[in-house]
Amino acid sequence: MCEMLKSKNRCPYYRNIEDKRRQSFEVQEFIASCPHTASEIQKVCRSRNLCSYELVKASLEKTTVIALSYLYVFDPTVRNAFLKSLDTSLHKTILIVDEVHNLPETAVEIASNTLTLYAVKQAEEEAKRFQHKEISTFAKVLIKEIQSRAEKILKETLVQPKSLLEALQETTGTENLKRFFEQAFSIGSSIRRTMLLEGKYPRSFIHSLGDFLLRWLETTEDESFVHALHSYKTRKGIETARLEIVALDPAKITEPVFSAARSSIVVSGTLQPLEAFAKMTKLPQDAVQKAVPAPFPKEHVLPLICRDVTTSMNERTPEMYRTIVKHIRDVVQNAPANTGVFTASFQVLEALRANGFEEQLKKPVFCE
Repeated sequence: MCEMLKSKNRCPYYRNIEDKRRQSFEVQEFIASCPHTASEIQKVCRSRNLCSYELVKASLEKTTVIALSYLYVFDPTVRNAFLKSLDTSLHKTILIVDEVHNLPETAVEIASNTLTLYAVKQAEEEAKRFQHKEISTFAKVLIKEIQSRAEKILKETLVQPKSLLEALQETTGTENLKRFFEQAFSIGSSIRRTMLLEGKYPRSFIHSLGDFLLRWLETTEDESFVHALHSYKTRKGIETARLEIVALDPAKITEPVFSAARSSIVVSGTLQPLEAFAKMTKLPQDAVQKAVPAPFPKEHVLPLICRDVTTSMNERTPEMYRTIVKHIRDVVQNAPANTGVFTASFQVLEALRANGFEEQLKKPVFCE
C-alpha cells in the first residue's frame, strides 16, 4: 500500500520530504546524531508531517550499528529491500542475533503459508465483481474441494499436494496450472492498483489466492514442507477450513543469511545443546561454540512457585490479581534490596495496579 501511494504521488508525508527539504535535513541530522527510540523519531516527524520510515531509511547509510527485528534480516523479501536501502550486502555485515532460541520458530513461520476458505470465497466474489470468469470458476471448484475434504476429517490431516492439484486440473480443465496461478497473481496486483486509485484499501483476495497456489506448486516436491488441511470453528462457531503449507526446516531461511554474513554472533540464555541448534539452523561448520555458566552462585538463587495463582485468561479476576499482589508484597517486604516484577503483559500490569499493587508496597514503584 505504501509503495503504491508513493508511486502515484498520493502520500503527503513522503511528498513533504522533498517539499520541506530543510526540515527533512534537520530531522535526518537529529536521527543520525545519537540513538533514539522509534516513538521519539515518530513524534518529531509527526510534528512536521514527514514520513519517519523514509527518513530513518535515508539515515541508514551513515549508521554503523542498526537494531532491528528478525524479519528485516531473515524474511527474503524484506531483506532484499532493506539491504538495497542500506546500499550494502550481507557480506559486509556483522550480524548479532540476540534471543536466538526464538529464531527457528520465526524461520518456520516465515517459510509457511495459509489459505482460508473465507479467502477463497472472497476471491470468487472479487473475480465476479471484476469479471474474471475463469478465476471465479476455479475458486468455486477449490471451495467445493476444500469443503468435501474437510467433511471427512475431525480436525487436521496431511494432504498429498499433487492430489489436490490434479483434482483441480481435472475439474476445471486448466491445462497449465502454473501459468494460471501466475495470471491470477498478476490480475490481483492490478486490482490492488485500481482500488488504490479509487481511494479504497488495496486488498485483493485473488492476489492472495495466486500467491498461495504458486507456493503450493513450488513446494510440491520439497520434503522440507508438509501440506495440510485444517478443519476448525470460527469465533462465531461456524465450521470452516484452511489449507496450510507448513515448513519443517528453519535452515531454509537461516542458512542463506548465516552463510552470506561476514560473521555472525548468536546469543541466548537458553540455547543448549549448542550442537543441535547449530545443526538445525545450519550455522557454518567452523562456528565457534561456547556455553558459559550463570554468573550467580547457586546458593544465591531461590526459585519459588506459588501454586494458588495464574494469569490464564479465563481466571483473570480481581480476586486473583489481589492474591498476586499479596505475594508480591510479601517478597518485597522480605527482600533486603530492590525487587523487579515481570508481568505476562501490559494488561496484567495495569490490572495489578488497579488492584492495589502500588498502595501495598512501601517502596517507590517505577512502571515501564
